[in-house]
Amino acid sequence: MGFNAGHSHRKIHQVIEVTATTYTITPDQSGFTFIQNNASGCTFTLPADTTEVGFHCKIVTKINIGIHGGLGRIFKISTAGDGQLMLGSVAIVGGGAKQDVFTANGSSHDNMLIDHPAEGGGPGMWFNCTLVGVDKWHIHGHAHVVGGAAPTNPWSNS
Repeated sequence: MGFNAGHSHRKIHQVIEVTATTYTITPDQSGFTFIQNNASGCTFTLPADTTEVGFHCKIVTKINIGIHGGLGRIFKISTAGDGQLMLGSVAIVGGGAKQDVFTANGSSHDNMLIDHPAEGGGPGMWFNCTLVGVDKWHIHGHAHVVGGAAPTNPWSNS
């Protein structure tokens, strides 16, 4: 009795380091983990909602983005088109035991935008993104506020 080689998983569960300020995730990257490693942040665009339902990926920040309101340092997860909605929630933890959970409204939020110090920006943030239906992305994650600010809502429709 022996073991066969089985199925190849070389194109599944790959880890990609992203050093650019914009990155478009493609439909063939389901199961991938994207490591954001740019101190200026990055805008990730999810595939179109015509991608197979069940598409999923994870985005993790490796570095402190150093968000300072108005300086153009952002972390953003965006849908490919207007009207593709985000569902789900993000737990945000700040200094001094300040924490909160923010839920997408399911009716207008099509971005998760961290562009203010109270929304996050610290290393180790992570977000699971799953296409759950036409025009519906489920985003679940965790963000870290750098400093002692009370967390604020990162969901956006801009």
